[in-house]
Amino acid sequence: HRDLKPDNIMIGAFGEVFVMDWGLARNLKESEEEDAALRTAFKREDKPPSHQTELTRDGAALGTIGYMAPEQARGEEIDARVDQFALGAILGLVLTGRSVLGDYSLQRLEASLNGRITRPSELSLQVAPELDAIAVKALAPQRGFRYPDMQALAEDLRRYLSSEPVSVYDYRLSERVTLTVKRHPTLTVTLAAALLILTFIGWQRVHRRATLERFLAQGEQALRGQDPAAARSAFERARGIEDAASAKLGLQLTEQLEREQAHERAAALLEAAADALEGDRLDEARDLYARVKDLPGAEDEAQKGLRRVKLRALEIERERQQAATHQQLVERARGHVEVARRSLAAGEFQDAYVRLVQAMAFDLPEVRADVTPLLNEVNERRVLERVEQARQANRERALAYVEAGQSALGRERFGEARAQFERALGLDGENEDARAGLDLAFRGLSEEQQRRRQRGRLDEARKLLARGRALRQEARHRYRQREDLVVVLEGYFDALDKLQRGLSLHPASEPLRDERRELGSELAAVLRSEGQAPFADFVLRWCGSKARDTRRVLPRDPYLEVIEGDKVLIRQALGESTRFAPTKAFADVRRFVEKHANRYRFHVVIRSRITTIAQNPAPKVVLQAIDLKREDKKTRTFQILGQIPIEGTYVRHSQKSKVGRVVAALDEATDPSARGRRGSFPLERYVAKVREVVQTSLRDIGSGQRTWRPLAESWEVLDLVDLRLALQVPEGVRFRAGPSPGLGWKVLSTAYSGVAATLFVRNGKPPDEVELEQFVERRLGVRDSLWRELSGFRAGPGWDRVRALRAADASALQVGVFGVGGFGAYVLLLRTSDERYEADPGGFSKWLGSLRPDLRK
Repeated sequence: HRDLKPDNIMIGAFGEVFVMDWGLARNLKESEEEDAALRTAFKREDKPPSHQTELTRDGAALGTIGYMAPEQARGEEIDARVDQFALGAILGLVLTGRSVLGDYSLQRLEASLNGRITRPSELSLQVAPELDAIAVKALAPQRGFRYPDMQALAEDLRRYLSSEPVSVYDYRLSERVTLTVKRHPTLTVTLAAALLILTFIGWQRVHRRATLERFLAQGEQALRGQDPAAARSAFERARGIEDAASAKLGLQLTEQLEREQAHERAAALLEAAADALEGDRLDEARDLYARVKDLPGAEDEAQKGLRRVKLRALEIERERQQAATHQQLVERARGHVEVARRSLAAGEFQDAYVRLVQAMAFDLPEVRADVTPLLNEVNERRVLERVEQARQANRERALAYVEAGQSALGRERFGEARAQFERALGLDGENEDARAGLDLAFRGLSEEQQRRRQRGRLDEARKLLARGRALRQEARHRYRQREDLVVVLEGYFDALDKLQRGLSLHPASEPLRDERRELGSELAAVLRSEGQAPFADFVLRWCGSKARDTRRVLPRDPYLEVIEGDKVLIRQALGESTRFAPTKAFADVRRFVEKHANRYRFHVVIRSRITTIAQNPAPKVVLQAIDLKREDKKTRTFQILGQIPIEGTYVRHSQKSKVGRVVAALDEATDPSARGRRGSFPLERYVAKVREVVQTSLRDIGSGQRTWRPLAESWEVLDLVDLRLALQVPEGVRFRAGPSPGLGWKVLSTAYSGVAATLFVRNGKPPDEVELEQFVERRLGVRDSLWRELSGFRAGPGWDRVRALRAADASALQVGVFGVGGFGAYVLLLRTSDERYEADPGGFSKWLGSLRPDLRK
């Protein structure tokens, strides 16, 4: 047919059906050419106007929009199944009243081309599912999924009308039962009656239990929903059916929930009442506390709240009375102000002043703002005449101060001049002479303060240099005493901080730079000896120091050193940052050496080995022996005194710290067989053995030690007339002229009993203090790493400063004292051996305090 649609289907008076309008029909036996000729002859104009919007003709496509199958709309090869698609569209329209392809022609054409069909059940919920499945089967976009022919479609429609299962719908069990009932009504009624009787008999037995469980479930649900009333009702009804334990338990839980909710309501009401009381809403607070009082368990809190409400009411009443009294005082004070205004207008200033004072006596902020301007006006009118008289007197006094300031400027007494000019300007601010003089005084003071500030920076830099040297000496001493490395490093960095601050005050100071470089070399040597090589390199770069031999720079104890002989091996096993806790048990041995043998240094070398223990495979440091050596500091030779083996196995434990792993000291070594008890190593016994070896060594060499005599039996004053100096020297000592270092310096030198003395004198204008100190450092060789600073030396009254140094191997000593006099500068350098100084320190000190400058003008 190719054009099935509702307009082409007619129903007669007796229900007969007629298919109309076979103008587009095709005989399947006709050829393609005959069918094409038919389509070419077809004209749209042949259709009535009412049908033109529903028709389409695109070369090969014929039919009505909304009823054409997709292959028909696309002009493809068609067969009889296009009529099946059109009949499915008609069935959808009959079932829903709407087209399954869309409401508009354009939508229908697009749906036909794309095969996008809407199910009838989506357009109307009243469509039977079997009819919906039949329509969807007929409307399949691909014709291979439609009914094989019209007889199959008609068969499914007949089966639906006969209440039989259709082929395209998957029935549920309930739907199949319904169909069966419809087909066999008598058998269905008989079976239903029998089933009803059996069901009634079973229901009699389970109804009571089901009702009980339903009420219990309702009670539990009410409890979970925090509804105690519903829970109580459900559990009471359950208990009416059967007095079960579950119903009793439900009632108990309901009572507990009621108590909790009552407590929560009481807490909420108390909180709301407290807020109302805080906002002074007393009636609301009183009502809330009364409601709390009716709740169980909250009577005490309600009574306390009502008492607080009552107290607050009394406070509000008292505040109201105070406000009323305050208002009365304000009115009285303002009355005095009004009287004062009238008196001021009448020119009665004294009466106005009295009234204003009376108003101020009330001390009220509301009145003070009105009284203050009136008082100012009264005072201005009273003192107006006095001001003019005082102004003329001030002008005359200002002229006298200006003359005194100009006189002080002529004498360069800028502070006094500033004070005089400031007094003059205080009396007469328009005096031009006073202003010009004050400007000159400020300029002079600024220049003077700048010079004083420069001197202050230099003095502060020298103090920081001295403090840095002292801190360096202290850190060196701590290192020699084998104190904790962290404390030693803090001392060195404190010294470095002082030197850095000194350089910030005086960047051009060579002594500060040299001291920082020397300190950096020494600190780097300490760090490198403790396994902190990267940190040591950083310190060298920061301080601008050069890498030197650690043995020359490292601060060593001059009398006794405790050395870890196998620290390289231990660090290879435990890590490069491993350091060793100091062992201080040999302090008595050191004091003995310091007292009896200044020339010698003893080395206590601790020998250890790395091993593992069966219970713990980690590397362990095990004590092996103690080696003893004696060093002659004068000849720099060593003698091996022997080895003290360690009896037994003692482990030195290692622990992690902030700066790396730390190996325990000797007194903390443990015996593994003693189950890890610390302190089991008999250190006192081995210290006694070391002391015995040291004493024996000193006895062997005791007879060969040199004995020094006192420096001089008598002293005399040597007058240096040409240099205008006098110096106390051993009797018979005379100075000889030496080569001058230039820059106006004269040199005298002498030597006596192991002491070499050199005197430098420069007449004329004294040099700068920094220049003088640099000269002394060059003469002493402070920058040479062989010399180290000493403290404790004092200069006499004729000297300004003192610098003392000791050789790194403690074999020599040199001290320089220097000062500045009215005629120039002078420097005295003394050099001797450390042993010579120890033999007669008093005589050596006489050289340091004997200078008497300016004997002759």
